[in-house]
Amino acid sequence: MRNDNQELMSIDLRNILIQAFSLYKKGPSVFIAAGLIYGFANVSDALIYKFFHLSSMGVFLCVSFLITSWASMIIFYASAQIIQGRDVDLISAFRYVKGKYIKFIYVSFLLFGIVMLGSLFFIIPGLYFMTIFLLVDLLVVLEDHPLENFFRRSAYLIKGYFGTAFLCFALMTFLLVFPAFVLQLFKGEDPVALRTIALMIGVFIFPYYNIVQVAFYYRLKEIKQDEELSEDRVDFISSSM
Repeated sequence: MRNDNQELMSIDLRNILIQAFSLYKKGPSVFIAAGLIYGFANVSDALIYKFFHLSSMGVFLCVSFLITSWASMIIFYASAQIIQGRDVDLISAFRYVKGKYIKFIYVSFLLFGIVMLGSLFFIIPGLYFMTIFLLVDLLVVLEDHPLENFFRRSAYLIKGYFGTAFLCFALMTFLLVFPAFVLQLFKGEDPVALRTIALMIGVFIFPYYNIVQVAFYYRLKEIKQDEELSEDRVDFISSSM
C-alpha cells in the first residue's frame, strides 16, 4: 500500500516529456500556428527598424515579449483542452485567451521583477523564485484567481517537489535556448541562413516548451488533489473516533 502511495505521489519527468509530445501530436495545427507567432516575434526587430527606424534592443525585447505572450497563452489553453479530451482550434483558443491578456502581461512583468530582484542577491534566490513560481503565467490562463494568488497557488503546487520543478525548469530552459546552441555549432557560416534555420527550429520547439509546462502542472494538480483527499479522509476518521 505504501509503495502504491509513493508511486502515486511521484513525478517522472520522462513521462511528462512523453505526454507533452503526445499532446503536441494531437493538436499540431494549433501548436505550429502558435510557433509561427513566436517566430514572427523573433524577426520583429527587422520590422521595427524598417517601419520606425528603431534599432533599440529594449524596444525589440518588449515587442517580442508582447507578441510571444499570445503564443504562450494559446498553447497553454489548447494543451489543457486536449488533456480534457476537447477539440480546439486557433480561433477558439484566441477568443478564450484574449480576455486574459492584460492580466497575463501584468503577472509576467511581476514575475520578471521578482526573479531579477532575487538575482541581485546572487543568482540562487533568482533561481529559487523562478522555480517556485514556474506555473504563474500558466495559471493566469487555466485558473481564475486574484493577482496575488497566482503566486501563492504556484508555490503551493510546487511545494514538496522543488527539486523536480527545478529540473523541469532547467529542461524547459534548454529547449528554449537549443536553437541558439545550434547557431554556435556553425559559427562563421552565413549568419542569415543560420538565423533562418534557428528560427525554423524554434517554431517547432517553442510549443513543446510550453506543453511540457502544462503536462507538469496537471501532474502536480493531480498529486495535490490526492493529498487533499487523503487529509480529508484522515480528518473524517479522526472525527468519527
